[in-house]
Amino acid sequence: MAEAKKCDRCGEYYDEPGSKCIGGINIVPVSEGTRYKFDLCENCLEDLYDFLRLSDEVKNKIRA
Repeated sequence: MAEAKKCDRCGEYYDEPGSKCIGGINIVPVSEGTRYKFDLCENCLEDLYDFLRLSDEVKNKIRA
């Protein structure tokens, strides 16, 4: 059974489709020990990839 999650960016609920997906993004500032974790739906992940200007090759490696 899939686990329903709520996207921290847009607020939509989504089902996590298995173990080969990104369940969240961790951001750790270099100067601090604080961690930030964000759960993102597929659309918001795509927006993040575009913002980071990731190539299709890198996107495919992330999804593999």
